Amino acid sequence: MATDIPEPQMLKSWEEAFQYPIPTVRHVEQELRRDIESNKEKLRSLVGWGRLRTVLICNPVDEAYFV
Repeated sequence: MATDIPEPQMLKSWEEAFQYPIPTVRHVEQELRRDIESNKEKLRSLVGWGRLRTVLICNPVDEAYFV
């Protein structure tokens, strides 16, 4: 079963993920959520929280993604 799990970065669209069984899709979702959280933490450490808020306020494209 572990070999059936696709690499999230290799999926081209969300529709592709749903070609797999639901438990596999859930596993991919968990991996993506961990990656997002890790990337947010890296960004916060590089930029600093105060600066990140300033950047988001000046350019609020996907503010919910970072906060």
